[in-house]
Amino acid sequence: RGATNTPIVGDMPIKSDRTARDALRNAKRFIEAGAQGVKIEGKRSKVVRTLLNDGIPVMGHVGLLPQTAENYRVKGKRPPEAEKIFHDALELDELGV
Repeated sequence: RGATNTPIVGDMPIKSDRTARDALRNAKRFIEAGAQGVKIEGKRSKVVRTLLNDGIPVMGHVGLLPQTAENYRVKGKRPPEAEKIFHDALELDELGV
């Protein structure tokens, strides 16, 4: 109500997107409630593709994943971890996120 010119993005709760089917059902609930899109944590290619194919805008989130983090620390300081984050972001970009 207070954000008339701001897109509202629903943060998919943990375990709400375990399968592409679950993700689609739950993302549709966000859209029905007034969200303009949903946020997915991590590289979830099948889930993202399913949502996009159904016309649901997706915002990706890579690196520190708050819903599943065991500890909050800077991610990507070491080259292998940084490369994984980078490649996850590239893959999401290629999907259209």
